[in-house]
Amino acid sequence: MLMTLSTCDAILKIVETGSLARTAEALGYTPSRISQILSSAEDELGLLLFHRGRPSLIPTRECEALLPALRELHESETIFSEQLNRLKNLQTGTIRIGAFTSLSCHWLPARLKAFRALYPGIRFELMLGHRDRIVEWARTGIIDVGLTEDPQTPELSFTLLQEDSFVLVVPENHPLAGRGSVTYDRLTEEAFIFLEPEDNRAVEEALVRDGFFPTVDYRVKDDYTIMAMVESGLGVSILPRLVLNRSPYHIRAVEFDPAHRRRIGFVLRKNGRLSPATQRLVAFWRQEQESSSAPGKGDAE
Repeated sequence: MLMTLSTCDAILKIVETGSLARTAEALGYTPSRISQILSSAEDELGLLLFHRGRPSLIPTRECEALLPALRELHESETIFSEQLNRLKNLQTGTIRIGAFTSLSCHWLPARLKAFRALYPGIRFELMLGHRDRIVEWARTGIIDVGLTEDPQTPELSFTLLQEDSFVLVVPENHPLAGRGSVTYDRLTEEAFIFLEPEDNRAVEEALVRDGFFPTVDYRVKDDYTIMAMVESGLGVSILPRLVLNRSPYHIRAVEFDPAHRRRIGFVLRKNGRLSPATQRLVAFWRQEQESSSAPGKGDAE
């Protein structure tokens, strides 16, 4: 049988008090309800647990043999119930987030800090990856929520948080550094520095769609290496503007004409069950997005 916490409570309290009435008073039930709980337990166990004597109920030998296990079960059930309540009330819990570098560095920290101020018991596990990897993590349940570009996949729901533009990144002394915008035809002679293909898919897919095929002289693993190499005059690059926030490098960003933007938000498995902590975090992000006065607010954070 499945011994519930209320059944364990009732049996142990009857052993303690020897009385249905006193047990009912202690547990907040009626005596008849305690009698029903006891009768149901005895029926399911196939054992008599108490001799119905007067003036008290006396545990049978079978009941006494079960008491150590009942007390252990009661303790385990109590711990489980308390932990469940803590999870539901957001006193504890872990949220696994997948994100790419620019968001994890420049967008996410301030939001996690604000959320932790409200729910200090919640922990976070952050996994970094490119768009396709984050999508796969979300699809298979490795992460609870993914922060990425709109993957446009039917398996996941996407909620827009902000838009970010891809910009041409050049050294400060580059001839294009002072321009307000640039077209692809001005870049045919430039040497480009890009991320590895799996990490740069969004940029290169857009360039293919626009019919521009740049000369790529260097492939590197992270955005900051790209910025350092651009500063050194080794080439130019195309990066999200968000990556350039608080950049220590002597580089300049030039918008494209027409503008090249990406939609950034969070993805969740459709029809997936979210933990209470993840539900509250998602609601927190949605509320912030809805109350934002303009698209892209917070880009400089």
